[in-house]
Amino acid sequence: VRELVPVAHVMQACALGPNGALVYAAQYVAANVAWLCDRVTAALDALGDASRRARAYVLLDCAGQVELFTHYDVMHEVARALEPWLEAYSATAALWQHAYDGEQY
Repeated sequence: VRELVPVAHVMQACALGPNGALVYAAQYVAANVAWLCDRVTAALDALGDASRRARAYVLLDCAGQVELFTHYDVMHEVARALEPWLEAYSATAALWQHAYDGEQY
């Protein structure tokens, strides 16, 4: 995705902070989802035979704060656009890592 819309460039060109640039980039990907579908299809085609492709998973790792992707419909739009293109179903999982320093409290 960085090839399509580099966040650092968006920050500079649009005078946005990191979160605003991530929202803009996600919306740009949704508006240009055919580009993403072409890239994912090429990666799946590189797997070789159809049985390997049928067992493949496509993971979209979204950097940034979770609010960027829970308060906007853009990732839902991207996932739904990928479904017919890839002849697959989508699911969403919110995973995060939390560091806790017990000695600090």
